[in-house]
Amino acid sequence: MNVAVKFHKVASIFPMMDEDQLAELSADIEKNGLIDAIWTYKGEIVDGRNRYLACQRVGETPRYQEWGGGSHEQLVAFVVALNLKRRHLTSSQRATVALAIEKVLAEEAKERQNKLAGTRPNLNPDLVEEIPQGQKGKSRDQAAEIAGTNPRYVQDAKKIESEAPDLLEKVADGSMSIPKAKKELRKREREAERDVILKIFDDTGMRAAGVAIRVAYPDAQTDRDLPDRYIYQEDEDADQTLALELYRETGSEELGHAIARQWPGTELPAPRKTIWTYTCACGQENEVRAHTLETTSHFCPRCGRMNKKEEL
Repeated sequence: MNVAVKFHKVASIFPMMDEDQLAELSADIEKNGLIDAIWTYKGEIVDGRNRYLACQRVGETPRYQEWGGGSHEQLVAFVVALNLKRRHLTSSQRATVALAIEKVLAEEAKERQNKLAGTRPNLNPDLVEEIPQGQKGKSRDQAAEIAGTNPRYVQDAKKIESEAPDLLEKVADGSMSIPKAKKELRKREREAERDVILKIFDDTGMRAAGVAIRVAYPDAQTDRDLPDRYIYQEDEDADQTLALELYRETGSEELGHAIARQWPGTELPAPRKTIWTYTCACGQENEVRAHTLETTSHFCPRCGRMNKKEEL
């Protein structure tokens, strides 16, 4: 089926109906006609893609209403408000909407920067307009405000989307909240950490890994016999060194607790797994692993800027 009217990118903030839902809408329009007009801006549909497709299916002539105009942010807020009136979303679900809003706002900002760069003489095309540091997290906060949710939830949703997109789908459909998704994500991380230590112990028999399993993961299954106690002081000293190196590599909280219980007062090293977050001048929030912090500069995937260590 050819779609004669284009869909504006703002319309992509909310997902399309599935086949069953679209069939139900089509049947309703065929019976009762199109009740709500389809909103457009400069001839492109900003709200009503499903109604438009349903009209095409049943031969109903679509009825359009043109948005009066304004800034891009105002258009986004208008479309979101229309949809939120029709949907009863939790704060967690609104956070997933805010993610989509943030992406649309970022794309529009990038287009503006590209247009601006094209009007500046002798401007390096690899450079982009810098955003003052005072505007850190502006796009996230703006998206959260438009969607009517907590900016912290939006940040959490971004992490969940990156590390466990299947959980974000559950948040979006309302079957799971952001706090529950974070709890499940942490559970998965703990299981992954446990599996790393289990493999080390099964492959090498390293006493420190065995002690960590016995203390931090009492229900873990292994083919080896777990150590009960230390016989020689020199073995304990060696195992403590190995355990600290293992903690440095995995960053496991459970292993850290195990070390603290086995060797009270031991100072834990900074784990290489630790993630640091910084905001680039373009407004993009990036993550940096702890062991790379001392490098000269860090690349921003959004704008291509190399951020110097002292700017982080």
